[in-house]
Amino acid sequence: MRKRSLEVVKRDDLLRCLFLGARPIPKTVEDSELARPIVDQANFIDLAKGPEKEPFRKMYLEWLKRRTNPTAIELGITAALYASIPEAVPFARELIANPKQSPEILGQAILVLGNHGAVQDVLLLDKFRADERPYYFYKAPGVGTFTIQLREVATAMALLLRKEDFKKYGFEGVQVFVYWVGDKPAPYQKNHWFMTAAHRDAALVKAGKWLDEQPKPEVTPKK
Repeated sequence: MRKRSLEVVKRDDLLRCLFLGARPIPKTVEDSELARPIVDQANFIDLAKGPEKEPFRKMYLEWLKRRTNPTAIELGITAALYASIPEAVPFARELIANPKQSPEILGQAILVLGNHGAVQDVLLLDKFRADERPYYFYKAPGVGTFTIQLREVATAMALLLRKEDFKKYGFEGVQVFVYWVGDKPAPYQKNHWFMTAAHRDAALVKAGKWLDEQPKPEVTPKK
């Protein structure tokens, strides 16, 4: 049986919010961080996958491109992963090209590229393969805090873009379950955190060696 969240925003109200949010934001108005009731619910997933998905996704992308609040941007780009929206790839490329974006946003954008991008996107991921900034944190009671660094997710996604199983190189995969999507794993691949620094270093060295031996794509993908 499908598990669904409470419908914080009804279907028609959600459409109105996205439509209004897709309009230019006046300079005197700050972008709200309250994006969660819009993108984190079953109605959003249903509309993004349903019979009217094409116009809905266009409206969602216009809404997403207007966002300036970091929380709203992060939630919005994450929704593209949960709902499997490949049309978000050009926006993910724009995010990655902006050095001012937070590691949390960059990590999610890298996942969008790895799951829905083109092989040419490995050129965009190359600059993150030495980036040690953490983008994801997990606190294990009584054990400690584990992180996923940008270099880890960039390397794993570069392998995925080249049709390689990143688990062969020492990365662990993880299935993400999102209760408002359903009782099946969310439709994207993601790497797990490393339990030790030695494990991380070994995987990055092994994967980096293979990636560096591959011919580079001739051109970067168009935005």
